[in-house]
Amino acid sequence: MKILLLHDVKPEKQNGVSISLAILLRELEKTGHDVRVLTLSDDAKSCKEGNVYALASMPAFIYPGIRLRTKKHSKYVRELVKWGPDVIHTNCEFSTFEIAKYIYKKCEKKPVWIHTLHTDYRYYVGPFVKNRFVTEKFIPWYLNRCFLRSDALIVPTSKTYDYVKTGKFSDKINTVIIPTGIDFSELGAERRSEIPQTRKELGIPGDAKIVIFLGRVSSEKNLDELAEFFAEYVKTHDNTYFLSVGDGPSKETLKKKIKKLGIENKAVIHDGVPHSEIRKYYDAADVFASASMSETQGLTFYEALYCNLPVIAKDRRCLEDAITEGQNGAFFDDEESFIRALDSVIDVKNGKENSKQLPECFESEKFASSVLKLYEEELKKKNG
Repeated sequence: MKILLLHDVKPEKQNGVSISLAILLRELEKTGHDVRVLTLSDDAKSCKEGNVYALASMPAFIYPGIRLRTKKHSKYVRELVKWGPDVIHTNCEFSTFEIAKYIYKKCEKKPVWIHTLHTDYRYYVGPFVKNRFVTEKFIPWYLNRCFLRSDALIVPTSKTYDYVKTGKFSDKINTVIIPTGIDFSELGAERRSEIPQTRKELGIPGDAKIVIFLGRVSSEKNLDELAEFFAEYVKTHDNTYFLSVGDGPSKETLKKKIKKLGIENKAVIHDGVPHSEIRKYYDAADVFASASMSETQGLTFYEALYCNLPVIAKDRRCLEDAITEGQNGAFFDDEESFIRALDSVIDVKNGKENSKQLPECFESEKFASSVLKLYEEELKKKNG
């Protein structure tokens, strides 16, 4: 089967969407399929490396790190049309989605079109986030136009499925839930022997409790609120530290917030690290915390659980099937419930080992096989 994966960010980039795309690419190739990737380059030059085509682009300015391309054709696009994919699988609704439309139109034999919704744009529209017309009308209208072009729409969680099934979207959209795969093999075995050294490098005492956030540091992650809640918690829990591991456009803003709250001596804002190195930070921490409401996949939540780290979160819908309150995590809504939630699990990791297993659907092989099954089903429909 010839499969074309498209996304505006390269697979090797360290964010949730690109990591999931890299996992899908790897697992599909393992099964012997001919897979190619079309993405955007980081500059004004197009290039091809193996089976990855990166088209020239420019900064979009609508969101930090996002690239834009208005031109649909190029020698690489023509090469892909000639190759003739059986399946087009888009993973973004902007530049490469428009290029996918061009490729689909030019292909003599029309491929199956699969699309995955990775992003809840209601939390990514910056100054327009409080504009109800944008969040309640424009975003669903735009997404609806994209979804109706596909033969099937993949959503990673029941939370996202329920959003698409509201009256804001067409009932003709063929929506399927396929949880995004997580590369647990890259997390590897416990690195508990490294904990003393990791804490020393971070400047955190060996006997302290660490509340960690690991991921992209951006406004939709709601880290300001998390810092505020932690600042209140640490007033009565002196030997507790906040650790943020990750890069992003709001990193300096977070540092300023920490300073304003007067908790510089209780917070460490660390740089981003390669995905293969995150295990040692999970192992060094005691609780994973997130106040984000923008998650569609919640990959870091499940990574933390896999590493036997209890999770406290504001977003119930992403974790409702994985968290047993007081055992492997808890939920919060405000400052008071944050303090209760953190108190309820802060000693869990050092107590009895968490025996709750993550569902099989999060395994990378299962993820890829579910996606491949959908390809095959839609191809069968199209070809009669």
